[in-house]
Amino acid sequence: MKVENNNDYLVSISGSCNTSFTIKMTLYTSMILGGAWMYFMGGYFFYAGFILLGVAFAHGVELQHQVLHGGAFSNNIVNRIVGFLLGAPMLVSYSNYKASHLIHHAKVGTKDDTEFFEFNTLDGSSNIFTKLISFFLITHYIEFFKRVFKALLGKDINDLCDQKTNKQIRNEYIMMLVIIIVAIVGLAYFEMLTYLGAWLLPLFLVASPLHTLIEFPEHFGCNNESENVLENTRSIRASSFMVWYTNGNNYHVEHHMYPLVRPEKLSIVHRRINQDIQHTNHSYSEFFFESI
Repeated sequence: MKVENNNDYLVSISGSCNTSFTIKMTLYTSMILGGAWMYFMGGYFFYAGFILLGVAFAHGVELQHQVLHGGAFSNNIVNRIVGFLLGAPMLVSYSNYKASHLIHHAKVGTKDDTEFFEFNTLDGSSNIFTKLISFFLITHYIEFFKRVFKALLGKDINDLCDQKTNKQIRNEYIMMLVIIIVAIVGLAYFEMLTYLGAWLLPLFLVASPLHTLIEFPEHFGCNNESENVLENTRSIRASSFMVWYTNGNNYHVEHHMYPLVRPEKLSIVHRRINQDIQHTNHSYSEFFFESI
């Protein structure tokens, strides 16, 4: 469901906002730089550093989510560059994520629903090994290398996209591969390969499980056979910190109803429709305690 054009207020809180997203990017960049500084300081700072880097990587994908919905900058070229950079630490192609995610919005609650990240193996019927693979996004990273291989062969990566979009997707996967190779070769030349840990440790030990914890609740336990967003999606009345950290992803019903509304304004929508939402929680901790 799109923002109604005749509702001036909803229109005013929708779409791009250069100022607010610049502030978000400044905070994100500060997290990356601060985490890297602490990581290389060593000692106890090392642990704080790789945790902060992982926290930043996962937050970056939530910011990327805002970019792909057109809620970041007013310039499309800048949006693609920023979107690519936000997803690169977690090996998320901006164009592929955008294509899959917009289909998810259009098809949620139907058999044609698709998403870039899949968490259905975390349900109660899965064994602990399968759950761990999903929790740490192992399948996502395996798929990354499969997609890179397809990109190198010039094959389409997303069958649901046109040729132009598939070319953009291929270019992004090849660019991420180039960045990885250049980093490895450069660090090997200077005998600093251990510095790769500043990316790999935060990625696997912090960012991956954090991303799962953020996005897993979105549709879990909801009526996934209904096309009514009030029934097939969940919202969480999170703390101010979690609203910021998830970039408003906690208000997921509201986001599906009005995907053009900027994340920082979704609380306004929540106050208007919260009585009609079928699946809500007061906090993320409440959701996970109930789901265990």
